[in-house]
Amino acid sequence: MAVFGQLAQGSMLIEQFVNHIKRIAKFHNTLENITKTLVETEKFILIQKQADTLSSFSIAQPSIIQPGHYTDTDIKKLVEE
Repeated sequence: MAVFGQLAQGSMLIEQFVNHIKRIAKFHNTLENITKTLVETEKFILIQKQADTLSSFSIAQPSIIQPGHYTDTDIKKLVEE
């Protein structure tokens, strides 16, 4: 679905974002298509939020991304926690 590039909320107010979704939903006028569009939108937003969380977390703790590369010191620190 080519809608994803248009659906990122970014700095848009929630009312503007909802209106934007409604305008897109007009092109998908059946209840089933509207539901599918909203589900895909929600998935896309969740993926973006997870990517943002992961990137900010991984900057602080880069060893978490690559669990196969734990050193003995890393393992000891994890056990102590």
